Amino acid sequence: MKTQPGGVVIHSRAQPQKPIKYRAGKPEEEEIASFWVFYLFLFIGSLIPIVGVFPAFILFSFAKNKFFKFLPLVLSLVTTSYALYIRAHSGSVFQQLRNLVY
Repeated sequence: MKTQPGGVVIHSRAQPQKPIKYRAGKPEEEEIASFWVFYLFLFIGSLIPIVGVFPAFILFSFAKNKFFKFLPLVLSLVTTSYALYIRAHSGSVFQQLRNLVY
């Protein structure tokens, strides 16, 4: 047995590890089609509540009919539901993005 400087013991019959070979090629991670387009849409949609609070308040305050009164609420619900859809269907790609941020 040999001892390396770090205190690691190497057995005399130890063989170097060979890379793993896959029969059908490397397995690819599943992700939804054109994820980055959806992620860009999600990013822009996430800015709507921050940037659009004041215009939404003005639109709600001065709107004459119910359509424009509920438009900010509808946009918020659509953005949130789409964000949850992206989160549920993107899998490990979203996890990698989260690890990149934190």
